[in-house]
Amino acid sequence: MTRSGGEEGFTLVELLTVMVIVTILASIGASALGGGKDVDLAARQVQNSVREASREAMAAGPVPAVVLAAGEIAVVRVHVFRDTLTGQQTVALERFADTGGGVYAWTITQYQTLPPELAIQGYRSGADVNGGSGPEVMLGASGQLAINCAPSGACDASTLYLQQGSEKLRVVTMPLHGAPKIFGGW
Repeated sequence: MTRSGGEEGFTLVELLTVMVIVTILASIGASALGGGKDVDLAARQVQNSVREASREAMAAGPVPAVVLAAGEIAVVRVHVFRDTLTGQQTVALERFADTGGGVYAWTITQYQTLPPELAIQGYRSGADVNGGSGPEVMLGASGQLAINCAPSGACDASTLYLQQGSEKLRVVTMPLHGAPKIFGGW
């Protein structure tokens, strides 16, 4: 740009205006590209909950006869349910334990609430490693599921399908004590 007096270049105000516009556009682009961070974080949280349930099941040892008599097959599980107050999904680590006076019930030892825009849409019994199958059972508004973990540390083979907008991930719990894995898409 040529100014009176023969000086060429941009003014400080023009340069700062361009920098502000570039910064705004960059922040919009970064938020659009980073939209899958919540679903990635949630998938890792679910994965870690299953790992912790496996560790706790091994530490708990054999399933006591009183637990088997109550019709339960494990003392530790990961339980996914929708909170009745907030409507958000919760991923809880639970123990089947004596709550006092010889009364056994599932009690929450740890939990995470998923962001409202993110959901575990459904699940499939068995490990869907290749993708393309999609959920066998949709969770819907009141749906829930449980992944039981045996004293050996092996948890029910299952696939959880997470979705936030167009971003989709699968958390696959492998049979025979395999660590849960995260895969893209479904």
